[in-house]
Amino acid sequence: MAKKKANANKGLGKGLSSLLGDSAVVGSLTETAAPQHSDPAGTAPVTMAGEAMVGIEQISPGPWQPRRSFDEGSLKDLAASIRQHGVVQPLLVREKPGHDDAYELIAGERRWRAAQRAGLHELPVLIRDADDRMAAEIALIENIQRHDLNAIEEASGYSRLMKEFDYTQEKLATIIGKSRSHLANMMRLLNLPQDVQTMITGGLLSAGQARPLIGHDDASSLAKDVAARNMSARQVESMVARLAQPKSSEAVEDDTDLKALEAELREKLGINVALRFNSTSQKGRITIDCTTLDQFDEMVGKLKKN
Repeated sequence: MAKKKANANKGLGKGLSSLLGDSAVVGSLTETAAPQHSDPAGTAPVTMAGEAMVGIEQISPGPWQPRRSFDEGSLKDLAASIRQHGVVQPLLVREKPGHDDAYELIAGERRWRAAQRAGLHELPVLIRDADDRMAAEIALIENIQRHDLNAIEEASGYSRLMKEFDYTQEKLATIIGKSRSHLANMMRLLNLPQDVQTMITGGLLSAGQARPLIGHDDASSLAKDVAARNMSARQVESMVARLAQPKSSEAVEDDTDLKALEAELREKLGINVALRFNSTSQKGRITIDCTTLDQFDEMVGKLKKN
């Protein structure tokens, strides 16, 4: 199993090596070091020859960081580990342009955030000369290597590199060790409505579930239905295919009646209501979209009363 994972990451490691020109640095970024105990003062141990110790307040996140969300529970767990073992892998930084004794993170923001929670004052870093282009490349590759990005963050990272640094899909695929089809499929997710992208970022919807909805006029409404029913990607594909089939005049009339009834219920209840009915199976669904606990309690009260 470990061998398979190593092979899967081989292309990414090669990409980092070509960017950094230092296989030892690549190893420090992509492999998990053995735990080491911190000294009594609580500062992180120096783990590699040539690295520097800098004050945690001297470090700030780089603008190219592709990761936008950090799970608080995961950060707490990492902070607890850092209190016991220190930071066993150095952060990769560059000197902050126009500032003395200040550094921008290229890789390691999660460790930096957790170290703050752990109360550390100094961190081990590797200082590298890197322009914006190289820093963006390394940040994206390192996050993909660690599987730290959700699908939207990964797609946005690819898109930014292509737009800001004039990459072609072929060149970018070579650098990050992914296929061109993978890049294309991931970037297509950015064509989804923003609310659907937010659902993916928040873990309510997977990329596989969302991909069949790309280009659909009712993607936002369908995405909510998919998440509520926990549909598989194959089920979503089947649903979208059925919706794409030409409707009979009777079905169109039924849809019109449902829309009118939806509007009537929305007006009476003062809340969004969605009706779905399958004339073939003679089964349907009524969805009342409560956005607050007060709305939920109010709807429950009305249903009990009636």
